[in-house]
Amino acid sequence: MKDRTTAMLLCFFLGSIGIHKFYLGKKNDGIIYLVFCWTYIPAIVAFFEFFGFCFMSDREFNNRFNNSHSNSREIDSASSYWLSRLTPIINKFFSQTEVKIRGKVVKNPVDINKCSIDDLVHLVGIPSIYADNIELIRSEGYQFLDLEDLTQLADLPEDYCRKIEPLIAFTYYEQFANSDATNWQRLNILSISELIELELDGDIATKICDERHQNGEYRALIEVKRRTGLPISAYKRLINASDRN
Repeated sequence: MKDRTTAMLLCFFLGSIGIHKFYLGKKNDGIIYLVFCWTYIPAIVAFFEFFGFCFMSDREFNNRFNNSHSNSREIDSASSYWLSRLTPIINKFFSQTEVKIRGKVVKNPVDINKCSIDDLVHLVGIPSIYADNIELIRSEGYQFLDLEDLTQLADLPEDYCRKIEPLIAFTYYEQFANSDATNWQRLNILSISELIELELDGDIATKICDERHQNGEYRALIEVKRRTGLPISAYKRLINASDRN
């Protein structure tokens, strides 16, 4: 399984000798890069390929490089060895570099509460699976107020949220606002009877608690929706309740 970030790393640092081509399973192209590296032409081509990887979504990358039989072969041992050594060393530097590159294109921060999924994927660089989570939460009438909300509500990893922070903005829209959306965590604590006492429908309370007992606590609000199959509107009144326990 090829990884887009790894391909970008190899293209940026070792693209002039075609290592990224070998990684992507295009060995013939890699040999050509290696043979003609002294001309600097492969380095110029790799430079533009690097930007192509930067602005390519994970879905597009997978369609191009992870769905063909030829790309399912293992990397040779030498490439695997150097890849394992290079990735930890340059990953931190690269994450900062990627944000700076996107920052030059995204002159104004992208409004996380109003932008399209395409903006989330192509401008901010959020993987499509997390962009879909954000859209599902927004479709239920919720607002993201800060980085913590992206983790608590849409299940984005904390370190990834910190990386994209310079590219996004949290504009507050009163007509859709939810003043305490993170109170969803009560669904990980309260029993069926306690949920019913707070005027939650019995069947809904049972489904939420049964799923929690069988498969563990919910990591984010989006997980409650996905795992139970219940719309957030079914328990939104509880989440927004003014009397906190």
